[in-house]
Amino acid sequence: MNQELKRPEKERVFFKNLEGKDSGKYIGAEYWYKGEPFTGFVVFSYCDNGFIASEQEYVDGQTMGWVVDYHENGKIEYESLEYGASSVVFLRV
Repeated sequence: MNQELKRPEKERVFFKNLEGKDSGKYIGAEYWYKGEPFTGFVVFSYCDNGFIASEQEYVDGQTMGWVVDYHENGKIEYESLEYGASSVVFLRV
């Protein structure tokens, strides 16, 4: 069974493999990867079966895009579209 990922074409990196810089421009930490501000999804946790449990999208090291939590079966549990500290859309699936 495959996991249903939001924007599967985007790079995903576990947060422990990223360098946290000072506070971001909008909210939270700014993340860098391989010496550059990170663009893609930061994975914050995994389910026991290896599927992603929680992830958040970043652009140029900043919180920008989708925040997604997944059920253990790999389906999206809920998602919100974030622009810095503002939640633009919230959907329960």
